[in-house]
Amino acid sequence: APPDVDQLLAELGRIQGELDASRFPYDIESFKAVVPVNELHARVFSVYSRILPRGDASGLSLWHTPRYQILSLFETPATTVFDLNVYMARNERRADVFNVTNTTGQARAISFHIDGLPGGTSPDYIKPHQVEYVDGREGEVVASALVPLAMKGGVYTSTVPSGMTRQIWLSFDWPQIEAGRYQGKIVLRSGSDMKEIALNLTLAPVRLPDRLDCDLGMWDYVAEINRPRYGVTEKNRPDVIADMREHKLNVVWGEWGSLPQIKGRSGLGKVMWDFDEEGKLNAEIDYSGWDAFVKKFPHADYYFLAHPFGTDEPFGGHEQGTESFHRAVAEFAAHWAEHNRELGLKPRQAGIIFIDEPSHAAMYKTTYVFAKAVKAGTDEILIYCDPMFERSADSIDDIEYAREALELCDVLCPNLSNGYIRMAPATKAFFRERQAAGALFWFYQCHGPTRLFNPSYFRLQAWHCLRYGATGVNFWAYSCLGAMNGWNEYPGFGSRTDAPPYFSPDTVTTSKHWEAVLESRQDYQYVKMLEDRVEALTRAGQGGTRLAEARPLAETLTDSVLDGVAAKFGSWYSARLTDNPSVIAEEGRLRALAMLSALEVGEPAGSQPFLVPPRP
Repeated sequence: APPDVDQLLAELGRIQGELDASRFPYDIESFKAVVPVNELHARVFSVYSRILPRGDASGLSLWHTPRYQILSLFETPATTVFDLNVYMARNERRADVFNVTNTTGQARAISFHIDGLPGGTSPDYIKPHQVEYVDGREGEVVASALVPLAMKGGVYTSTVPSGMTRQIWLSFDWPQIEAGRYQGKIVLRSGSDMKEIALNLTLAPVRLPDRLDCDLGMWDYVAEINRPRYGVTEKNRPDVIADMREHKLNVVWGEWGSLPQIKGRSGLGKVMWDFDEEGKLNAEIDYSGWDAFVKKFPHADYYFLAHPFGTDEPFGGHEQGTESFHRAVAEFAAHWAEHNRELGLKPRQAGIIFIDEPSHAAMYKTTYVFAKAVKAGTDEILIYCDPMFERSADSIDDIEYAREALELCDVLCPNLSNGYIRMAPATKAFFRERQAAGALFWFYQCHGPTRLFNPSYFRLQAWHCLRYGATGVNFWAYSCLGAMNGWNEYPGFGSRTDAPPYFSPDTVTTSKHWEAVLESRQDYQYVKMLEDRVEALTRAGQGGTRLAEARPLAETLTDSVLDGVAAKFGSWYSARLTDNPSVIAEEGRLRALAMLSALEVGEPAGSQPFLVPPRP
């Protein structure tokens, strides 16, 4: 029977009256803005349960959405019966989801286990998480946080509040099993009700390398703990470092606490050095902060220091551009390079940025004079620059010192959407020339608050790197919060949260947005492997019909993905939270995986099980 509208409105009115008289929250210290936040909130969703389609007698509806689609608080379940089909290469992490909607008037406990796949019941390479709905300082609830589910008694358990949808995220973490197709199932129980979902895993005869070709930097500043706006604390730092390594973050950043200093002198955020009048170093350098920073990340590929100088700021008492300044910076760089070799670092693993986002002549001049001096001392220290331009139409030669400065920089990392895409053709050509000469070319993004963006903000970044020849993605910033606790942003600082994971003083929790960063770089690896394979077959004069299929795919796949996103969703990086441009990236990576598999086993691509239409 249809619901009694007057009765439902009366119930909502009673809830509103109790809400107006209630105190919220009762305990600010332990409060988490996870919906439903309290019993009154749960009653609102219980009212909603009475207008949901009931489905079968159990009152639980199982349904599917693409994994990066963000669910709203008030979902109506789809009725389509589905199987979960996970297609992946070896040595990578991918995921899929299933949704459980509770149309009954009471919260329902659910339990489930996985049967039929290699590794026994609920194999350890499948990590289930429940997706939490978390409110933020902007008052928009986002279903992105992925809270791990612990196995107890051989099953995973969760709760589905009345009138709500619980999404379960299954992370397939680098399965150590043979390539092949495996058929399993998820067995779900709630009370006396039991349901099954087919779970099919296909591991392609393709293996991703341990080190991804697309570098990742997040301005993590893990060494600088207990700072406002940053979520890293002494308590959660071990888990934070493990999380960074798990997501293959290989470009790490230190700030004030990691800077080399003169022994016995405190810089208080500024480098204080002892140099004589000619710029010769007269004191011993204290590398303890730098050494501690490096040792925290023994598997990083690059170690960068952020110490933006002012456009007129001296170094060691010597004015920028003077001969004594040049010698002082050169001596510092040479000492630092020598110490890094003693520390076990390779040449050009360490680097520094001298001025952030230079956009006019004075800023480029500062970059130039510092970079020139460093190069006089050593070529083992990388100079990093994230160049901007006051006017996007400006050419590199329209700004004094821009060309001279950037010709000395070893890492060029322009902003993608607000910078590179809008740059003049001559500037883009310059970047290509510098990359051909050996400079690293990366992109970064710093829009936000990123949780209000669709995860495609992260998922599509590496595809743009493929289009423009960049080899690294960077985002502001790994742990930048608008409050001390990412689970409760209500008492915030007035700034936004850009951290993809969720931080508390004791924990770090992954999210759909953070997983999208890793998947994006794995997508990049698929395409690079396909391009490399086509090139190798071409040089060897092999491939035949397989090569005839593979070459056009390798040449057009990136553009087809990004053009498809633009045609359907518009500006990709600002896609609404409820949009899902990642489905087009998913189609692209499946096409690449199918072709790689075909080239590996010597069969036509059309015969591969990977070429199935992705679910809409």
